[in-house]
Amino acid sequence: MENAVSHTDCYLILCHNRPWQVNAISAYLAAQGHDVFIHVDASSAIDSEINTSDHVHLVNERVAVKWGSFYMIAAEMACVRAALATEKKYRYIHLISGQCLPAASYSKTEEILNQAYAENKQFINCSPEPITKGWGRKGLLYRIAVWYPQFMVDRTSKWHHVFRKWMKLWRFTGIRRWSWKKYAPFHAGSQWWSLTHECLCDVVRYIDDHPDYYNFFRHTFCPDEMFFQTTIKKLPYCENFAGHNMRFMIWRRSMSPADLVPDEWPQVWASGCLFSRKFAMEPGETERYLEAMNQAF
Repeated sequence: MENAVSHTDCYLILCHNRPWQVNAISAYLAAQGHDVFIHVDASSAIDSEINTSDHVHLVNERVAVKWGSFYMIAAEMACVRAALATEKKYRYIHLISGQCLPAASYSKTEEILNQAYAENKQFINCSPEPITKGWGRKGLLYRIAVWYPQFMVDRTSKWHHVFRKWMKLWRFTGIRRWSWKKYAPFHAGSQWWSLTHECLCDVVRYIDDHPDYYNFFRHTFCPDEMFFQTTIKKLPYCENFAGHNMRFMIWRRSMSPADLVPDEWPQVWASGCLFSRKFAMEPGETERYLEAMNQAF
């Protein structure tokens, strides 16, 4: 690892609402000298409310993201390519949502990332063993071995009601996509990550060299929880996984993490994580959170 690497990081933000919250976190990160690239969902009209600057940029390629679909990967890759196109050498590139906030002060974050970078650590959730058996939550076959038309995955589509029936048809008939084993082993984990600049350059290089691999994920289910994990496992970085993605979340019997309230903020700051999600802040509340967080360290 080069000693002269810049300590500037890059933050990729996927958002669709609460522009005041996105503006507050972007301004906070930019004030530290970091770069921010914001992808506003193509179905949202808040792009005109996002503040840009020399460090804060809107991603030109906008994607209408649909739950469980490949469009999430397309949006993430649009952010990654926009960041790498600057030709800056970042220390880490972080993928966060518009409802994420830092979980540690600037000084604590620098301490964590400087040490991690020296060890070439990659912060990403990834199952330690290949998961190629099973149709439930403990397996990935229902996500990769079935060929999913994207209009069927989209929960807003009139065809979504046949999604489960379609999956069961493939399961009980024994039908499988002929190509899925070609790209095994598959790995899974959380969508959100912090990866070194070098790692993401190699990810992009790999998918550009293997367009068939990238296209395979177009008709999978919830590829945002598999794509980067599976790709990185094909690279030398798999031995440098930190084992977690340094994101703090609280789950309350739901498919999505709970909105964190002020009484839970101290738990966030004591977690040792880099970020936390998710927050549904009102105007001005994000600034109060950031001030209180930095006073807590």
